[in-house]
Amino acid sequence: MEKKLILVHKKRDEFVEKLVQGSRGGKNRGSLIDTLFYLQESEPEFYTHDVIKSVVLLMIIAGTETSAVTIESAMSLLLSNPEAFLKLRQEIDNNIGHNQLLSDTDLSKLPYLRCVVNEALRLYPPVPLLLPHYSSEDCTVGGYKVPKNTILLVNAWGTHMDPKVWNEPHKFKPERFEGMDMEREEGYKFVPFGMGRRACPGAGMGLRTISLAVGAFVQCFEWEKVLEHEDLDMNWKEKAKPLEAMCVPRHQAVNLLSQL
Repeated sequence: MEKKLILVHKKRDEFVEKLVQGSRGGKNRGSLIDTLFYLQESEPEFYTHDVIKSVVLLMIIAGTETSAVTIESAMSLLLSNPEAFLKLRQEIDNNIGHNQLLSDTDLSKLPYLRCVVNEALRLYPPVPLLLPHYSSEDCTVGGYKVPKNTILLVNAWGTHMDPKVWNEPHKFKPERFEGMDMEREEGYKFVPFGMGRRACPGAGMGLRTISLAVGAFVQCFEWEKVLEHEDLDMNWKEKAKPLEAMCVPRHQAVNLLSQL
C-alpha cells in the first residue's frame, strides 16, 4: 500500500508540475497560476514553487471531490424520494424542454433544483467540520474564552442537524429552502461553505457545477435503484456505501444526447 501511495504521489506531482510550468508566461493572463507567479516576483520567499503547486493541487481537490460527493448525495436522496425527483423533472421539462441541455444561464429558472442541492448540502455537507481555524490572539467565541494559538473546528453537520434550528432536520425536505434568502435570513444555520471572509472562495462555482450535473442527470436519464428496498438517505453509515443505480436515456432526450 505504501509503495502504491508513493507511486500515486509521484504521478500527481508530475501532473501538477506540468500544469504549473505549462502556464508560466502563457497567454492566459489573469488565471490563478499566472497571478501566483506575479506575486512570486514581489515575495519570492513566500510564494515558493512548492507553495504555488500546493495551491493548485488544493484547487483541483476542492473543486472535484467535494462536488462529486455532493452530486452523489443529491442523486441518492432523489432516488429515495421519487416525489421530489418527479417534481424536479417537471420543473426542468417545463422550463428547459427536450431540445436543449440545461446550461448555466438556465439555473435561475430552476429554483427547486437549487432547493434540492441545498438540502443535499445540509444533510451531507462534504466537509462536515469545515476547515480548521486558528486563533492568532486571545478571544471569546459564543461566550467561550479561546486562548491564543488554539485550533477551532466548526461542526457544520451538527448545526444542520440541530432540531432547535431546523424543523425535522433528519428528513429530506427541499421545500424548506423555497423563498429563503440564505445570506440575509438564515445567518449561520446553513454553512456548508463556511461564512464570512474565510468562506470557501469556490462556493459559486461548486453550486453551479453540482446543479448542472444533477439537472442534466434528471433531464436526460431514467433512474432506478439497484436494490428497490434499499433506503439511500438514512444516515452517514448508509452514505458510506457508494451509490448504485441504473440509468437509461429518456426517450425524449435521445436526440439531445446524440448531439453531445
